[in-house]
Amino acid sequence: MGDEPRTFANTACPYCSVELDPLPKAKRRCDGCGQPIYVRVGPDGLIYQLRVDDLPVFEQVWTEYREAERAQAAVGLGTASAPAMVGALAEYVAAGVRTVEHLAAADACPTCRALRGEMFGPESAPPIPVPGREREVCRCDYLPVI
Repeated sequence: MGDEPRTFANTACPYCSVELDPLPKAKRRCDGCGQPIYVRVGPDGLIYQLRVDDLPVFEQVWTEYREAERAQAAVGLGTASAPAMVGALAEYVAAGVRTVEHLAAADACPTCRALRGEMFGPESAPPIPVPGREREVCRCDYLPVI
């Protein structure tokens, strides 16, 4: 990585919200509260500062990203939308969102329409494009529930 600029998703301690300066390059303790801050790169390329209890969720995001990538490759649609979806869900996790709602277009296929309005944790939301969909292009999305 060298001297390349690092883009952080968050710049404050995930425990006490004190702004960190300098931003950590690896695990370190917060100067404000003394809690351990874990530094991880997300599938979206951003650097996340995480609490210890965020680590399993973050690993699940990576697992789902890899699964979505494999699913995209298997159906020959490329991997452009899978990273975007996983990146958005990772951002929701980092922002503390605990629930997302599945959105499907009014003219969505029956498989996608069946998921419309369903609530999921961002770490357990089905991948988009939705497996088993009946159209080549999936226009589903997730909306954070606040």
